[in-house]
Amino acid sequence: MLFNSYEFVLLFLPITFFLFWYVGRSPTWRLALLTIASYAFYSAWQFRDLDELIRSFQIRREGPGNFLWHWRFTLVMLASSSVDYVAAAAMSRLPDNGRIRRRLLLVLSLSANIGLLVFFKYAGFFSAIGGEIFRFLGGGPLPVVAIVLPVGISFYTFESMSYVIDVYRGIAKPARSYPDYACFISFFPHLVAGPIIRWSDILHQFHDASWRRRGPDWPQVHVGLLLFTMGMAKKLLIADHLATATGPLWSHFESGGALGLAGSWAAVLGYTFRLYFDFSGYSDMATGLGHLFGVRLPQNFNSPYQATDPSDFWRRWHMTLSAWLRDYLFIPLGGSRRGTLLTVRNLLLTMLVGGLWHGAAWLFVLWGAWHGTMLAGYHLLNGYGWWASNGSRIGWWFNRQLTFLGVVIGWVLFRAADFHGHGYGWASITPAFKLLGQMAGVSRARSTADISAATVSPLLAALVPLCWAWCNFVPNSFEVAYGGGLRLRHAALAGLVLGICMLSMGGRMDFLYFRF
Repeated sequence: MLFNSYEFVLLFLPITFFLFWYVGRSPTWRLALLTIASYAFYSAWQFRDLDELIRSFQIRREGPGNFLWHWRFTLVMLASSSVDYVAAAAMSRLPDNGRIRRRLLLVLSLSANIGLLVFFKYAGFFSAIGGEIFRFLGGGPLPVVAIVLPVGISFYTFESMSYVIDVYRGIAKPARSYPDYACFISFFPHLVAGPIIRWSDILHQFHDASWRRRGPDWPQVHVGLLLFTMGMAKKLLIADHLATATGPLWSHFESGGALGLAGSWAAVLGYTFRLYFDFSGYSDMATGLGHLFGVRLPQNFNSPYQATDPSDFWRRWHMTLSAWLRDYLFIPLGGSRRGTLLTVRNLLLTMLVGGLWHGAAWLFVLWGAWHGTMLAGYHLLNGYGWWASNGSRIGWWFNRQLTFLGVVIGWVLFRAADFHGHGYGWASITPAFKLLGQMAGVSRARSTADISAATVSPLLAALVPLCWAWCNFVPNSFEVAYGGGLRLRHAALAGLVLGICMLSMGGRMDFLYFRF
């Protein structure tokens, strides 16, 4: 079920909202309802229609294998949640001198989570690497394992891992009950594509005074609807139109055609802004939905294309993933406390893991390496005083556009990873470098047909500069929603925008980060 669908906006959301606020007042009822609703929301991805859902319960006629197959992704999330809940609860009951057993429980929990990710997300990638090594040693071809990826597994796995690690470190208390923990993991607004939340962000919100109200906190509902509407507009009115406008260019390139200088830059910049408005739109909608149910989710975007250096970019882009990588990988590796060389090493390793988190492909590894190199380069240049100062207007704008250029080059690697026809081998890397060559003006069109197929549409030519101006000068969603001063005219405008979005839902597209 998509946020940008009629069944979600007109059926699932209003029914869940009504049952949550008006049928029962106790936190136990509301916790149970949200957990059940969240599992229903997640399970909806596994069924094409109502008949298939009904058949999944006909165990006598269809057999238990049919039930397990249809509910496999839900069962995977349930199993993952159960392992981590039991491990954290067992840790909390151990005495202070039970450090070895606590560490063993931590290792078992992390192994289960990482094992799930490796099995579902990286089996094809690693089996392809193994096959290449085997052929290099003189063996024959080996099959590549292809497994359907459960939606949102990267997000809820990282949340589970952070929960167990925080309990192990003693900086978070274990969940009061399994429903508390199950709701934390499955809470439907953030389940599929983030933000990546931590137990410490949400544990108090499931039991505070706002969940004992007779009805919703309407000022919070107003903020939530505003955020939800802004996110919907980003997705349907900007990101999806960019996808439509750049689609012919990407199709032409994937079929082997040349885009030329203008076409390649238009395609990449179009994707650059599409990715931002698509993913930040989802995050806005998730945060807005959280407000509807009295839950404040963390901010995930803070005008990232206004960053003045690579480090600033990662403080603004996918902020919850950046914080996770910093706290659970970069700092444990030593952070920046052990000298320049080790700091560079830690930055590179952290971003390589960040690249692999996004997908099982060499280009995601290279994308992570590119950002690690940018971070390390900035660390070195800034340390020697060779990075331009933000003190002057010229230096500030130069740094911002230089950082933006580096990010755009990285998105070339990111987008080219979608060309699955090249498989998992080293040949999968070539499309990215071919496209970079065309952006540099090295590769030229081979024929008149190539030139005409790579023509930039007027819509794309207008959208790219408008999106650049938006990202550089327009306040972001959180600044608007939390800036105060909301008036009736703002509600009327939001209602108008939401109405336009409702008319645009017929040709809905998935959110880009669903694949991660």
